[in-house]
Amino acid sequence: MIKKLPLVGRVQGAALESRGSPGQLVAVVQYTSQTGELCELEMSFGDAMYPLNILREMEKDSRVAPK
Repeated sequence: MIKKLPLVGRVQGAALESRGSPGQLVAVVQYTSQTGELCELEMSFGDAMYPLNILREMEKDSRVAPK
């Protein structure tokens, strides 16, 4: 079963933090949900790059003029 995170109302901030072994980076994103709840998402830097690359490709696709 997939557990869905609360829908984002507004992103409050994001940061890279060093955790665990030296050089291990964690991406931390804090946001307020649509219901006003403050939420935090943490993931390894490598895992954070995956949705970033997907979003970049989606941005490129949205700029392509329809034929």
